[in-house]
Amino acid sequence: MSYRKMQFWLVAIVGMAVLTGFMSVPGLGQQPKANPGAEKKAGPTLLYFGVAACRNCHTNPDNLKDSPPLLCRCNEVVIWEKEDKHKDAYKNLSGPRGQQMAKLLGIMDVAKERACVACHGIYIPPDKVKELTDPASFKVEEGVSCVACHGPYAEWVTRHGSPLQRDRDAWRGLSRQAKEEQFGMTDLWDPAKRTNKCASCHIGNSEEGKVVTHAMYAAGHPPLPGVEVSTFSDAMPRHWQYLKEKPAAAQKLLEYNPAELEKTKLVVIGGVADLQDAMRLLATQAQAMLKVTPPENRSLDLAQIDCYACHHELKVPSWRQSRGYSGVPGRPQFRQWPLALVKLGMRHAGQEKQIPEFEKKLSVLQEAFNAQPFGKLDEVVRTADDLAKWCAQLETSLGQKNVQYNRAAAISLLRQLCAMSETEVQDYDTARQMAWAFKTIYSELDSKRSNDSEVQAKLKALDNELKLSLPSGQEHQILAELPIALRKISDYDPSKVQHVFQDLAKLLPPK
Repeated sequence: MSYRKMQFWLVAIVGMAVLTGFMSVPGLGQQPKANPGAEKKAGPTLLYFGVAACRNCHTNPDNLKDSPPLLCRCNEVVIWEKEDKHKDAYKNLSGPRGQQMAKLLGIMDVAKERACVACHGIYIPPDKVKELTDPASFKVEEGVSCVACHGPYAEWVTRHGSPLQRDRDAWRGLSRQAKEEQFGMTDLWDPAKRTNKCASCHIGNSEEGKVVTHAMYAAGHPPLPGVEVSTFSDAMPRHWQYLKEKPAAAQKLLEYNPAELEKTKLVVIGGVADLQDAMRLLATQAQAMLKVTPPENRSLDLAQIDCYACHHELKVPSWRQSRGYSGVPGRPQFRQWPLALVKLGMRHAGQEKQIPEFEKKLSVLQEAFNAQPFGKLDEVVRTADDLAKWCAQLETSLGQKNVQYNRAAAISLLRQLCAMSETEVQDYDTARQMAWAFKTIYSELDSKRSNDSEVQAKLKALDNELKLSLPSGQEHQILAELPIALRKISDYDPSKVQHVFQDLAKLLPPK
């Protein structure tokens, strides 16, 4: 066995020995209980349905050719069934790795364990299945299906797919806000809400019982990488269309603005939402640990800590030495990659003068981790929660009509990404976030530019250094490509990435 492999397995074995089990934890900021005498406001009916409820309309556009205009391709179920990895998510629980993890973690039935099913499918408490599901359509083995993302409520399903044209016309006349608040259809056109939905599993969400722990990693769960929503969506592959891809009649009805670059907007707002979700998770996990008894067992789960603080090559020189160490030796910090695009968002919102305030909030959180190993929990709760609320305000600012996401804005964002990447020594996951953002924003510019081939060559160089291409579709398995990904992390050289961004800056149009 090579030294590197031996090092990996030693870390895994130690992790399994030190950590035992995992838990779902309550969240911060839960709504207060209503007054007993207060009148309960009527809302949409909670109901979990299966793909069969969507199949008739979303398998063949010819089925609805007499109901123009079609707002989607009406073949979404076909793409999801044949290509999307989310369909196989539940199936993976019963595979060899899922069963081995269950054995190591002491789980009797991984297919019924909330901590697993919450992300790999649709978890419903056993005593609520009959009450909350449509028995004719719901199947837990369908994995992460339509209801997981679009909303588990009966009213929007029946209303938006009504066989009556007048009902569909009435539905189309509603605002996105009304569709969500009155009927329960999640507004996935909102970049922040879309990112929050994806991040609930790909980052974590304590309130929903979606938390990957260090014990899970040690037992064999693949590492969760940084997530840039536009990039990950395309790699699903994406079963929906952006507005610019829809027919003219649908664009008119949906008030499409051809000057607004949808992916660029998603990158910028999604980058802030990533930090918001990471801070919420950090705060709720720290809050849960404060309640653990006896007090000496109160320690933040290592999955919330910067992985590279412990998992790094023992070599000189290294990128960690080049970057330097901001904290106290032996006091690892929280994960860094969610910070990657936040300052980009601040500058785009015209809040550059507030960057010192943001950095001060960040330094307070860093001090909480410096105070004692794995963080002084009460301070972590307070400061992480404060940062999450601050991110929500920034998201609102970035969504205002006066904030533009046009071609000029895209070029400005690309130049900022180059400047940030040229001057900062970043860890692997942070560099990936920056590269994914650049690649996505650049894709919305005119590809007929004279030096486009040169830019594409540089993007290919970034892909080679950072493995930007994700294992897309059901035929490309994450576990099969995991050794390649781990090798890229091991061989990561930030200076090479910096040089590529320096070259890209020279190739960008002036405006």
